[in-house]
Amino acid sequence: MIDVKTQAVVDAIPGGGPRPAGLAFTPNGKRLVVSLMGDPIFSPGSVRVITLATGEITPPVPVGFDPEQIRITPNGKRVYVANLLSDTVSVIDLAQNAVIATIPFQGPPGGRAGPFNLLVSQNGKEVYVGVVFQNYVAVIDTRSNAVVDTITTGFGPNGLAFSRDRRSLFVTNFFSSTIGQYDLKTGEELNVDSTVVGDPAFVKLTADGKHAYFGSAYGTEMSVFDTRAFTTVDTITTGVGSNALDICRSP
Repeated sequence: MIDVKTQAVVDAIPGGGPRPAGLAFTPNGKRLVVSLMGDPIFSPGSVRVITLATGEITPPVPVGFDPEQIRITPNGKRVYVANLLSDTVSVIDLAQNAVIATIPFQGPPGGRAGPFNLLVSQNGKEVYVGVVFQNYVAVIDTRSNAVVDTITTGFGPNGLAFSRDRRSLFVTNFFSSTIGQYDLKTGEELNVDSTVVGDPAFVKLTADGKHAYFGSAYGTEMSVFDTRAFTTVDTITTGVGSNALDICRSP
């Protein structure tokens, strides 16, 4: 836990297992959901929920191999977990603390799919999944917990962010080193730019939607991207591997 005023580490929360990866707060801010990658070869990962006021940790919920990012529906009832090496997404009911559905993803014959990152729609009806070993974002219907559509992207969709009007999706494509913008209704590619940092990672938009920020998963630069001109306008030097990020709503 980092105090954002002093920039100092003030506490540590036991993660309840090896290799914590994905983190998500429940909508009321009272609980933290954590994916634990476990041993990527010999044992599947799990998900545990920490009650922040007491430190209580739920028993582990087994999911697939290498669970990466996790997202919680706006009503706080379900958790979606991207299992990179199992080519599945697990759906957890938080009240039951149990998996209620497992959604499979398929790559080409003999190839991997690699569901990695997720984004939940504002109304909670869809979950968008970046399939990082392929070139598409899958759309999950949360009522049926099935893939109902795909959006063709560059190779390795990684970071996902909605436009301010929620009509389009910004996607950083890891392996093709591009950022693209895609219409959510039609799947049409609206814009694409290849003059970005290599291995572009997770992306965040400013509140006004005018700029996007994303780093390089293995590099030492972060792009400041103008979403209207659709071009990089500045870069920021970072530590190696500026992967995950957020934008603080501070003065």
